[in-house]
Amino acid sequence: MQRSLDISQFEPEEIHRYESVEDFLTTPIREGVSEIAIGDRVFHALFRNRGSETTLVTFASALPVKGWDTYPVFPGEKTAIGLKVNHLSMSDPNFAMEGRPATGWFLGTTNHRIGDYLPDIVNHATKAGVEGQAVLFGASAGGFGALLYGLQIPESVTLCVNPRVELLNKPTQFHRLAPGAFPDIPVTELETRLPVTASIPTNGQTNTVAYIQNVQDTPYFEGNLLPYLRAAQGNDRVWVHLVDTGPRHVMPDGPIVTDLLRGLIDNAPNWSVAMSALGFEQGAQERWALRQRAMMAPDSVVP
Repeated sequence: MQRSLDISQFEPEEIHRYESVEDFLTTPIREGVSEIAIGDRVFHALFRNRGSETTLVTFASALPVKGWDTYPVFPGEKTAIGLKVNHLSMSDPNFAMEGRPATGWFLGTTNHRIGDYLPDIVNHATKAGVEGQAVLFGASAGGFGALLYGLQIPESVTLCVNPRVELLNKPTQFHRLAPGAFPDIPVTELETRLPVTASIPTNGQTNTVAYIQNVQDTPYFEGNLLPYLRAAQGNDRVWVHLVDTGPRHVMPDGPIVTDLLRGLIDNAPNWSVAMSALGFEQGAQERWALRQRAMMAPDSVVP
C-alpha cells in the first residue's frame, strides 16, 4: 500500500518536468511545481517568486498516521504568502514509498540520494533573489533536513523547532523505516553508512542556526537538543530559544513561529541582529539549557 501521486491538487499551477538535476539546474528557476527525475524516483518542489531578496525553504515534517493519502506534500505556503517572501517548498520523496512511511528525514533511497543534489537545488532557487540568502525551516522530522543541509548552504540560517538531530536516539523509527529505503545496506551497517546526525561537524560551519525547543518535550530535549549543544561547544553561530508549550512533542503556536521567521527575513542577512532581538541565547551550552528547564518547568525534570 502506498500513497498516490496527485499533482492535480496544485492546478492551475504550471508543472515543469526535468529529466535530471542537471536539466533543472541549467534552467532559470520557474514558478510552479517542478518534477525532477532522479534514479528510480521523482523529486517534487514548489517555487514561488514574490520579488523578495530572501528565499524561505521549508522541509516537510512527518505525516500523521491517518489521512495524507497523496503526495507531494508542500508545507509552509500560507506562511510564505503572509511574509511576502520567495518560497521553495520540498516534499520528502519517501512519502511515495510502499508502506506509506511517515518520514524519510530527507535521506532519500539507494537510487535516490537526496544529499547529493538538494543543496544545489536550494542554491538554485535563491538566484531569484540574492543568491544564497536563504532561511531554511523545519519542525520535528523536517528539522533534521533543515539542519543537515543548512550546513551546506554558506551564510544561510536554519530555523528549527523541536527538531530531530540524532536519529539513533529516542524517539526513533530509523531502524524500522531505513531498511525499506536502503535494502542494499545491511541493517547492522545503516547507522555507519547514512547520515544519522545533524549535529555540527568538528570542522565547524558557515551557516547560522536558530534552535527552538519545548522544555517539556523530554525525548527531544534530552535526546536531541543536549547532544547538539555538546557538539556545538558554545559555537557563537548557534542560537537557542527555549519555550514551554506543555508536555510532550508540542509545537509553539503558529503566530509565534511566523513572527520568528519575519524577524529573520526583515533583518536578512544579518541573522544575529534578529536573534538578539528575538531573545535567543547565543552560544548556548548544555548546562545553560538544563538550568533554564529547571526554572521554566521544574515538574518536567525527572531526578
